[in-house]
Amino acid sequence: MREPARYSRDWWLLVAKAWNSSDQCDLLAGFGDVTFEVLDSDIPAVTLSWNKSGHALIVDGPGLETCKLSAPAPRWDDFVNGKFGAAVGVLTGKIRYSGSLARLLPFPRGFDRLAEVARRAAS
Repeated sequence: MREPARYSRDWWLLVAKAWNSSDQCDLLAGFGDVTFEVLDSDIPAVTLSWNKSGHALIVDGPGLETCKLSAPAPRWDDFVNGKFGAAVGVLTGKIRYSGSLARLLPFPRGFDRLAEVARRAAS
């Protein structure tokens, strides 16, 4: 079976499945919707939603309270490969964030863990 293109909907499905079976999915419990966008690509943006127990699922399109994380593919690669964390990525502009910053502040460890899960799930 062929591996899905990195950051595609099918890739995010693998990541969400791995996340949901991880022992730390509570790190993103209740976060809600976030759209992941690859800026230099024709890969469509993908929106994931984390429920109150921290389980992720792909949802159709962004909702009214969806935040967005955007970066070119090389920056996403650096993040997923652990070269920088979520907080550093957002604060330095390596990853662009749109949405309520107060909403994001409690969750940097969760997004760092998501990068680790993504790295393993997609390898």
